[in-house]
Amino acid sequence: MSSDNSEQSGSASTGFKRTMMNSAILVDRKTATPLRLFALNLVGSQKFTVAMLILIVCNTATTAILSEPNTYASSGWYLVILDFAFQGIFVAEMVLKIYAWRRLFVYSGWNILDMLLVLFGFVDWIRFLSSTATLAKSLQFMQMLRFFRVIRVIRSLRILRSIALFRTLQMLVSTLLRSLPAMAAVGVLLGMVMYISSVISTALYGNDYPRFGSIGSSLMMCFQLLTLDDAFTPYDVIAPTSSSIGVFLVAYIVIAALVINQMLIAIIMNNLEETQNQMLVREKKAAQKRKALRVQRAQR
Repeated sequence: MSSDNSEQSGSASTGFKRTMMNSAILVDRKTATPLRLFALNLVGSQKFTVAMLILIVCNTATTAILSEPNTYASSGWYLVILDFAFQGIFVAEMVLKIYAWRRLFVYSGWNILDMLLVLFGFVDWIRFLSSTATLAKSLQFMQMLRFFRVIRVIRSLRILRSIALFRTLQMLVSTLLRSLPAMAAVGVLLGMVMYISSVISTALYGNDYPRFGSIGSSLMMCFQLLTLDDAFTPYDVIAPTSSSIGVFLVAYIVIAALVINQMLIAIIMNNLEETQNQMLVREKKAAQKRKALRVQRAQR
């Protein structure tokens, strides 16, 4: 029973989008108004989804162009008006979804992220409307506006909304989120291996190679070896005076760069398979539920 509850709670965040796309079926047509049913069909349609994705990509490109000082000075006015138009469209989309889904809107984490990014868009409106005000002459107020301009970069995260529009991307992101606890444990293990290796390399080869002269520099060198970048340089320098450097480098690279790296890949692949199975089970249950609702309404 507890496993069923955990599956239902997990599906409320990752698999709820597909249910909301078919929310026109789940809503009782006797209580829903024709306008709300129209809104449900509109926000759940594939054409609407593709159109919003195109607008998101265009708005992201506009935000990037506005970040260029030369472009902003020459044609910034037109780009700002275009940016405001995008903002108005996204606000209308959010209002339409809230009207269509009501309380179901907040059950999806992607909708919450979308709402926050849309609210960040009003920062530019405040900056634009206050640019001619007498308050804008204040140095403290200008510093605050510069901070808001930096916040505008966060709006480029709106492209993340496309993750919720594609099943494969959503599955990959869900896999990464599921893998974070295990990846954190592997990261702790890797940190321990790097620290032990840095202590050993500092004690044995600190006098022969400056990059192993202290714990800090040894840690940076161990991180460089982790990427297999220029791994033969310390060997060429230290080998004439200490033959054990070859054993140390081979052991460290095999443990840190190969074994632990393979552990990360195994964790991600295992969680990817589990995520695929869970998404298939949730989609099957949602299809069975929609079919049962259609049968019940046909019998009335």
